[in-house]
Amino acid sequence: MADAPAEQLLLPMVETAAGLRNAADILAVDGVDGVFVGPYDLSISSGFPAPDSPQTLDAVRHVLGLARGAGKVAGFMAGAPGLVDLAPEADLVALDTDVAALRLGLSLIVR
Repeated sequence: MADAPAEQLLLPMVETAAGLRNAADILAVDGVDGVFVGPYDLSISSGFPAPDSPQTLDAVRHVLGLARGAGKVAGFMAGAPGLVDLAPEADLVALDTDVAALRLGLSLIVR
């Protein structure tokens, strides 16, 4: 911790139906800098058909809009092709996980 930056960025994950319902309240917590949406878990928790289904895209857009309205940072995981179109609406976009990137890299070596 001695080498940690003086200021930290606090981005709670919104990746459940409960998180979606409470996103505005989460963003209102003092010290929270924004949110990061996990569309994969969010779609499962909410009963949506896929992480890039229209229902999930609407939910992600909703949370991104709440964050923007609160003047806070908004990010999301965009591993599914349909999610990439939301990138201009976010401050932070994760394109893949470290495990998936390593798996892809190893598959290219093993060929």
